[in-house]
Amino acid sequence: MNGIESDVAIRCKEMLGKEALEQCQTHIRLYGRDGTMGSREPVKVLEGHEAVLICDVVAPTEEICATVAGTIWYSFMHHKSPGWRGNTTLAWPFARSVHDLGEVFRFNVNHVIDVEDPLEMFRIELEEV
Repeated sequence: MNGIESDVAIRCKEMLGKEALEQCQTHIRLYGRDGTMGSREPVKVLEGHEAVLICDVVAPTEEICATVAGTIWYSFMHHKSPGWRGNTTLAWPFARSVHDLGEVFRFNVNHVIDVEDPLEMFRIELEEV
């Protein structure tokens, strides 16, 4: 995927400017190899004959997000695989290949309380039946 990532970076720089891609969070997951565990996956090779590739993009604006997502889609669609003669073989499980899922929000829980007994914060009632 290094060749594709390089193609995406070059094309995004041409269309959006030098810093646009660096402002985005892009995640490319290959289910069938390391889609769930990522770098913690103990098996580092694709052992099957099919895989699902899911790319998600979070960007500061809808325009940047749509451009980067479209560029990733286009790059995977037209990139040649090493040792493969002919066109790439891709299929989409949905009618559109790129879906806008709306705004992204970050949820943080930052409550730190120093207590002597971890149970003192919780009321415990015992009832004998």
